[in-house]
Amino acid sequence: MDTYYDLSPKVISARDTVRFRIRSRYEPVKLKFGSSLILKIRSLNNFKEIVSIPVFSDSNNEIHFNFCPGEKGEYEVVLYSEDNREKPIITTAFYVVSKELIKWRPYKGDFHMHTYYSDGKQSPGYMAAQVRALGYDYAAITDHRIYKSSLEAIEKSKENNMDILLFTGEEVNYYLGLGHIVSINAERSIEDGLKGKSYSPEELVDFIAAEVEEDIKDLDWLPSTDRKLFAYYYGIVKRIHQAGGMAITAHPY
Repeated sequence: MDTYYDLSPKVISARDTVRFRIRSRYEPVKLKFGSSLILKIRSLNNFKEIVSIPVFSDSNNEIHFNFCPGEKGEYEVVLYSEDNREKPIITTAFYVVSKELIKWRPYKGDFHMHTYYSDGKQSPGYMAAQVRALGYDYAAITDHRIYKSSLEAIEKSKENNMDILLFTGEEVNYYLGLGHIVSINAERSIEDGLKGKSYSPEELVDFIAAEVEEDIKDLDWLPSTDRKLFAYYYGIVKRIHQAGGMAITAHPY
């Protein structure tokens, strides 16, 4: 996203026509008065709702346009010069929610962050301070197969009176090629349940799948080739829920 330009509003209600504004936050201003531009808006929910709108920069070096979203979710906004439709001038976004949700104050946070305990570069305390500096309301450290770093972040936050809500977290992937499900606010580590045991990836899938065999016995629609792997993922989610946590697919794409 382009941090040099501001799109407002950023959160709107579904099926309402809204007047948007794009303005430059800093110099140099690229939105020169009278510039002929093309605005491309597309839904990131289905990638099918795509609209192109001709726009102009006014005497305040601002762009104003009306748009009515057809569905909820995130919309990408890309601005091009009419002379060059290959290289974007600005890329930004807004979010569409139901009319009921628009009345509430949105909170901003991050439930997927790493530290030097796994493949990050900074300490848990540093990450907690950084997300607070970015204006986040909540966050969770989710190192690969490590729970204690999220506890350390919470401890450092309390020691330094940081005004941010931190949750326990862990990215559950017993082996790098399997899992990648984020556990949030669980009362214990999911990974620690298998520490000290030696499994090959195939043996681990068999072990976790066997735990939930009774739970999925009536799912006849599952292809036999996918059944065991489905059971493995189902088993991870079940373990997270048993620990009082929330399970989120880390990067499904």
